[in-house]
Amino acid sequence: MTGIVIIGSGLGGYSLARELRRLDPAVAITMVTADGGELYSKPMLSAAFAQGKDVQALAQKTARQMEGELGLTVVTRQRVTAIDRAAKRKQGAQTITRNAPLVTRALRDAAAGTGCAFWDAQAAMGGSGSIRRWAKEGKAQRDLVHLTGPGYARLAGLLFERLAKADEEWRAAR
Repeated sequence: MTGIVIIGSGLGGYSLARELRRLDPAVAITMVTADGGELYSKPMLSAAFAQGKDVQALAQKTARQMEGELGLTVVTRQRVTAIDRAAKRKQGAQTITRNAPLVTRALRDAAAGTGCAFWDAQAAMGGSGSIRRWAKEGKAQRDLVHLTGPGYARLAGLLFERLAKADEEWRAAR
């Protein structure tokens, strides 16, 4: 299986990496982060700064410790400023299609583990392979990765519809 790149560390990035590793012990995972890659709770930042503490005092683990714990590579102090879409056209859609079930499951599990909601955009679009239909309808770009303006608008509409339905279900259950 082709490796997975996670852009950004922090609790979200490391939670995703942890779930990916749990689901597939062999997949190559690389994390790129603009900071030092330390694991810390961002909600604690304001309290720590008010007490005169720095990020190092909040760090629960270093990037190197996280590499060892999760079996991944953490590239620190590097910003992702662009993605080579031409290279993606050659192999990206195939790689994304191959990794999508693993990443979707890991995101779903990470959300459940932290008490957050999860919405599967691919399922909302029509499931695996639906990006090709969206491209034919002018809602996705030819790279079969990114949507067009009308596609993003439709996806936002689908999310809004699901949120409205969930709110209705929640209110009915009260």
